[in-house]
Amino acid sequence: MSRRPLRSGPRNATSIYLPPIAAPLPESSTMASKLLRNIRLLLPNPKPNFPLKRLTVTACQALHARPYSDVTQPVQIDPSIPKKPPIDGVTTVGKKTVNSGSNSLSSSLNEAELAKFAAIAETWWAAEGPFKPLHVMNPTRLTFIRSTLCRHFRKDPYCARPLEGLKIVDVGCGGGILSEPLARMGATVTAIDAVEKNIKIARLHADLDPLTSAIEYRCTTAEKLVEEHREFDAVIALEVIEHVADPSEFCKSLAALTVSDGATLISTINRSMRSYATAIIAAEYILHWLPKGTHQWSSFLTPEELALILHRASITVQEMAGKDPYCARPLEGLKIVDVGCGGGILLEPLAQMGATVTAIDAVEKNIKIARLHADLDPLTSAIEYRCTTAEKLVEEHREFDAVIALEVIEHVADPSEFCKSLAALTVSDGATLISTINRSMRSYATAIIAAEYILHWLPKGTHQWSSFLTPEELALILHRASITVQEMAGFVYNPLTGGWTLSDDISVNFIAFGTKNNQ
Repeated sequence: MSRRPLRSGPRNATSIYLPPIAAPLPESSTMASKLLRNIRLLLPNPKPNFPLKRLTVTACQALHARPYSDVTQPVQIDPSIPKKPPIDGVTTVGKKTVNSGSNSLSSSLNEAELAKFAAIAETWWAAEGPFKPLHVMNPTRLTFIRSTLCRHFRKDPYCARPLEGLKIVDVGCGGGILSEPLARMGATVTAIDAVEKNIKIARLHADLDPLTSAIEYRCTTAEKLVEEHREFDAVIALEVIEHVADPSEFCKSLAALTVSDGATLISTINRSMRSYATAIIAAEYILHWLPKGTHQWSSFLTPEELALILHRASITVQEMAGKDPYCARPLEGLKIVDVGCGGGILLEPLAQMGATVTAIDAVEKNIKIARLHADLDPLTSAIEYRCTTAEKLVEEHREFDAVIALEVIEHVADPSEFCKSLAALTVSDGATLISTINRSMRSYATAIIAAEYILHWLPKGTHQWSSFLTPEELALILHRASITVQEMAGFVYNPLTGGWTLSDDISVNFIAFGTKNNQ
């Protein structure tokens, strides 16, 4: 695993490593950062503590905001038309330091998250089920856990039972897919989960093997174990912290369960552009590896935030490493069309992610430039570039798993007919992504006056303000085209950094993600 030093951290931290966002991909930069940097607006580097908006359009329903984070709720969108607003794994090992402070703890349970996992508890040991990413990650996670624990406790990682003599608690154990290997490595394992169904499934499976039948499974919480004055040599919580109500209180409980100079291991998902694209959009909505709504992007923690939370809980982070559970080609097997592809700056990264890509544009010069550039890379040379329109593809009865049109709809003559064509190109329950510019006073000032007449980023006359669509208008148009908007988010440009950040501000640039209704 490659590692790189954290640029800053808690004053008393021995050493901290930040992981690469995920496993290496065919392109030189990370999958989403390259993709989204090139297309300007699609999922730029998210800004902490901004809620996404989810939009679900039904016949006579108003759009309303439902933020995923605990920040102040945004103002509701105009309810006069249908509306409803609003999504890299990191494993951390730390060492507990002595702290004489209070051990008073409050519950970190999130009842809504518990209900999600109770609904799919029976599938824990189904290798191709909803927990497939965890099964795929498990060997890599176990290698990291074994090596770090053996190094910390000065044990031989190559012996048959390297963790013998260690008391370990697996917090949020689920069906026991981590607890069982730990027991086989010799550890005395206590496994807890707040979902009773998970514990029952875990017990049944563990009883099939004499080496795992001694695991102590309990339906309880970390806070309740603290009240019982339980302590362990190592406390492990994998893919749990992003589902709790209060990460700070949760980490305090983990610290209280850890003996002095004991080990704490936490894995979670980084709040990054790539995690939004892979862990939510791809895994939940396109590939259907996870139930929709499994993750909330605003609940993810960056490595720096997790290190700070652990530091405040008297845990000094020693090491971090990354793992990509979604493989280097997460879009393999998907057919995607980019409508209005321009020079192909979006399509090439999609092809490198494994998608079978068709790219169309009505401008012949754009297609020629795109073809020339794509032929430079074997991974992109197979892209099907065509000088045609969405309407003509519909006449050919073409269909795709995902239809993408970024910064196109504001340039067409009839947005309603255009969206009907996009819907016709999308398979039932397929995905549609559209980005555009809101028709607001702020967009007039920034996208036209500033960008075209002052900064000269764009030729004068590139945009017509009257052709912009408000989020409500776009949601209604898509609804009438049988596309239900699932996610909507805005983007804000930072002139100091030259980058875009994901935001709840949809007053200028925004993107909508929708799914085609079953017909």
